[in-house]
Amino acid sequence: MARDDPRIIQHPNAVEHSIIQDLLNHPYNWRVSSDSTDVADLAPAIHITSVTDGWIKLVIRVWTRKIPQKDDIISRYMREVLRRLSAEEIPVKVDAA
Repeated sequence: MARDDPRIIQHPNAVEHSIIQDLLNHPYNWRVSSDSTDVADLAPAIHITSVTDGWIKLVIRVWTRKIPQKDDIISRYMREVLRRLSAEEIPVKVDAA
């Protein structure tokens, strides 16, 4: 899914790597930089944040190359994730936090 959209960062090229590293090191981005400053961590990822009886909470993270189009990019990506879960008959509760 994310691999098919060139607007979603997979592996930053040299120029992107430098720009992204500068952004992560900026003092206003303390929250991001405190998580990790490894640019390799920018690849699309799904994190399991909690598991309870009958529920698994996932956080899906993608970084985009086209910031003005980020809402469209992320919306398309999320619709595809939901479509694939539905195709597997996996019930989903969406929490857009």
